[in-house]
Amino acid sequence: MPFEAELQLTFTEAPDYGDVIPLEEFVESVKSGLFGNDDGTGYYSYKDGRMSNVLARPSDIFKGLIDSRLPWTQVVWFNK
Repeated sequence: MPFEAELQLTFTEAPDYGDVIPLEEFVESVKSGLFGNDDGTGYYSYKDGRMSNVLARPSDIFKGLIDSRLPWTQVVWFNK
């Protein structure tokens, strides 16, 4: 899967105002039309609360392009 090779992964604590959604649930929600690119912004994350700088774009997920560089477990979603 092509991703920008220049992206340097960084991690921060997920802020309280983001919705933490298990990855499988997020994928199903995207497929059912609950989340779209215009609805907000999501970032791949781990269960321990670390949020990455890697965008979880609903359009990519809808196409089956889930970032696989690391074993993500959830998405932190920020509604517009």
